[in-house]
Amino acid sequence: MSYTQVTSHQHMVYDARRNMAYVRALEKLITPRTVVLDIGAGLGVLGLYAARLGAKKVYLVEPEPVIEVARQAARDSGLTNVECIRARVEEVKEDIQADVIISVFTGNLLFGEDLLPSLFYARDRFLKPGGSLLPDAARILLAPASAERAYADNVDTWVGYPEFCAENALPPLDFSAARSYAANTMLYDVGGDKYPVEPLAQPTELMYLDLATTDRAGGKASISLQVAAAGIQHGWQGWFAMRLGDEWYDTSRAAGPTHWSEVFLPLLQPLKLREGDQLDFTLSRPEYGEWSWITRHAGKSQRQSSFLSLPLRPGDLMKRAEGHKPTLSEKGRAVAWALEQMNGSRSTAELAQAVRQEHPGAFATDREALQFLRALAQQFG
Repeated sequence: MSYTQVTSHQHMVYDARRNMAYVRALEKLITPRTVVLDIGAGLGVLGLYAARLGAKKVYLVEPEPVIEVARQAARDSGLTNVECIRARVEEVKEDIQADVIISVFTGNLLFGEDLLPSLFYARDRFLKPGGSLLPDAARILLAPASAERAYADNVDTWVGYPEFCAENALPPLDFSAARSYAANTMLYDVGGDKYPVEPLAQPTELMYLDLATTDRAGGKASISLQVAAAGIQHGWQGWFAMRLGDEWYDTSRAAGPTHWSEVFLPLLQPLKLREGDQLDFTLSRPEYGEWSWITRHAGKSQRQSSFLSLPLRPGDLMKRAEGHKPTLSEKGRAVAWALEQMNGSRSTAELAQAVRQEHPGAFATDREALQFLRALAQQFG
């Protein structure tokens, strides 16, 4: 998800259930002496609540330009105890000694977006001894689920393309090759009115993280459970819960509306389950890696991975290997050259003309070269 647009933060600013849970936790921590650090602050809504509750100082840290909206919101709200810092938390130079660190660095299914390493960095560098994290613990929960409509529309639809062609008077084609990729694709819109889900067992805790002490931003865990209701299992429905003070905030749809999404992990082939059947499930997600999940039932296994949702060629796979020895492509050499030339002596337009002359095979048009330089200047200039 992109957080560069102001409007992409609207659903978080207006997430009443989440915001109320953070405020309840903050009310128990904030005093006139409290220093608060809000990392990945976005529009700063949680940090601004802390400021309104009377914190001595609140630092809002956000790398995207949307931090300017937070700065203006602080002014418009009459909050003089707020300082906005546009940077990644790893880039912050200020000597901040925080009593409380606020974050929303728990992605969907906890590890999504790989935000936890930044939380651990902030904790180790900026949190005072005895300080508080919000949240300070999290857990992943899962349940086997029947989701017939979602599975039909997102997975089995690919084998039905000839019927689609016939119904719409189109020449017949076969796209069944796409089904295996779809079956390894995690879905984030399953569980609402469009794609109802029927759980076939009680939710089970798969993994627990103590965010105050751990450095683990990934993990592998297994569960065994008994099926509570007979039905066709199409996948696993997962979500996370996090601890805010003395309250656990659950991101499942059953707990109430929130900006986080439940995650549906499809099966390769649906399973016909009977009440009392045993299911074994393993979920693995290395730090900055791909999700993998294994389902075992009646002596058979289905092994899946988000890595298999991409139709990669052998050369693409080699580039992902730790032992791969990369060399620069033509575009890579253009990047290296352009960065070396960004010394303040030439304009972006002049550099665009020069890089195309130096690396003519990297760009089809002058316009493409100019856009390339603009992007580099925006990111590294």
